[in-house]
Amino acid sequence: MIGSGYDYKRAEEATGTVTLFTQHMPPGGTAILAEVRESDPQALDVLAMNYDAVLERRPSDSVRTELKAMEEAADRIRKAEAKEARNLKRSEAEQKVKGGIAQLKQKIAG
Repeated sequence: MIGSGYDYKRAEEATGTVTLFTQHMPPGGTAILAEVRESDPQALDVLAMNYDAVLERRPSDSVRTELKAMEEAADRIRKAEAKEARNLKRSEAEQKVKGGIAQLKQKIAG
């Protein structure tokens, strides 16, 4: 698929994923997610030390698994919220129709 709609959806999904992951950051913190192949971890350790940063090295597969689980949980929540909104809208419409029918019955009987 090619086109702005598809690109927008991909960008939105990527942003949502990062947002989910960074919710675990302290306020004012900055997170950098990077897949790095290190021949020597010392280079990034020195860089982190110079900036008073904390590195958390995790296997990329476990990060992908965690991100996928977060995305799936967020998707389930979005679907449940959408279903609840639809049900509320349907209920309101049904009440409006029932109210209209009751008014018509009163006018006919009255």
